[in-house]
Amino acid sequence: MADDSSDYMGVYGDGDGDDYDDDDDDDDDDDDNGSNSDDDDTAGAGLTPGSLAAGFMAIPSSPSASSTLGAPPQPLNTRVLFWRVPRGRLRTSDMRVVREPVAVPPSRPPANHMILRNKYVSIDPHIRTRMQKSMAGYLEPFDLGQPLYSECVAEVVALGDLGDMHRSVSVIGGGGGRGSSRLGRPGEFAELAVGDFVVGSFPWEDWSLVEVTKDIRKVDISDNLPLSLYLSVFGWPGQTAYFGLFDIGQPKRHETILVSAGAGAVGQLVGQMAKICGLQVVASAGNDEKVNFMKEQLRYDGAFNYRTSDIDSTLAELAPRGIDIYFENVGGHLMEAVLPHMN
Repeated sequence: MADDSSDYMGVYGDGDGDDYDDDDDDDDDDDDNGSNSDDDDTAGAGLTPGSLAAGFMAIPSSPSASSTLGAPPQPLNTRVLFWRVPRGRLRTSDMRVVREPVAVPPSRPPANHMILRNKYVSIDPHIRTRMQKSMAGYLEPFDLGQPLYSECVAEVVALGDLGDMHRSVSVIGGGGGRGSSRLGRPGEFAELAVGDFVVGSFPWEDWSLVEVTKDIRKVDISDNLPLSLYLSVFGWPGQTAYFGLFDIGQPKRHETILVSAGAGAVGQLVGQMAKICGLQVVASAGNDEKVNFMKEQLRYDGAFNYRTSDIDSTLAELAPRGIDIYFENVGGHLMEAVLPHMN
């Protein structure tokens, strides 16, 4: 792996983040993983203060360790570890970026396994909840000292003998002009090969040895679309938005839809799909910057800050005919305030 400063693994945040504005600024730096770490421990390794709050960070490709006696350089693996249970707001010291020799060289992996080089990592709201067992819900909590993991796009660099898993992964992408959806092709499975790109739940590291399962999807790259789209528009946010709106909401032209967290990964897709279908779109968010984004960039018919607005009077003004579809992403007192306005 060459050390190329222009080669970055992009990490995109897909969550609205409204549910995690915890004002707890506890400065106690006791390290729950047995080590003290300052807030800038990871700054030199690609994870900078504020990068998670912004929803984006770039991790340079790992350099190679210096070679000796003419031996080929040994690639290093950049990994983002869960280092400490957060108290209040997530801080960079709750994670640690390390560079270690690749555990398994990129050669023949074990049966039913493959070696991946990660390209894009999705930063989602559930990552914060999985850092505390009491908040993890139906998802497995992360283990201290182990890599974080989430939906990723990765390149297959080596394959073991797949045996019964031969042609077992489904296909996403390649929907243009072929009568198949980019969100997935039910019943269509593909054979994996070195050089393919796949989407699945993988560790936050440059190189990963993973088991091939039916949860992994192969990306059809024939449309030449950016790979990052398979974590957003053509990933879980896009599928949640599409099937939630059309299968459950069943929108009709001129209806009114209210989208909570309308600036989030799912919400902004729902709102734009609804606009295309001729609906009046009203949305809420947790701060004025997001409200302005929804009005000026997404062109919603109405948007408001649910924290600073009188919700009842605001909905009466923005949706005078009532609300036909409520795409709920938040819950709590906002949902309770909306229900009396439903048609």
